[in-house]
Amino acid sequence: MKQLLELLTVHGGKIVCTASMTPEFIRQAQASGRMFVDENSIGFVWEPPIYKLPETEAEVEFFEKWYPLPVQIPEKLKTLDWLYEAQENCGGAKCQVKKCLICKNEQY
Repeated sequence: MKQLLELLTVHGGKIVCTASMTPEFIRQAQASGRMFVDENSIGFVWEPPIYKLPETEAEVEFFEKWYPLPVQIPEKLKTLDWLYEAQENCGGAKCQVKKCLICKNEQY
């Protein structure tokens, strides 16, 4: 736990319980040494202060240090076809697409 508190002090971020995390994020934490399990088998993870996609080389380096495992990208997201299709189907102010990604229509 001391290591997690040191990471929190140096970098900011937060410490969360593993019960609130997905298995993928738990694996990332284990791989980067950001996890602690107490004597009662309760897991804690330090989450780095990353709130957006990294843009600079320094941000990418910081991200890759704390999330070292490769992530499987869904087939649908490997191209931008899904975005082009959404744009074609959006009707603007009269959009009838349920939860449209383009105009943010929330009506059903």
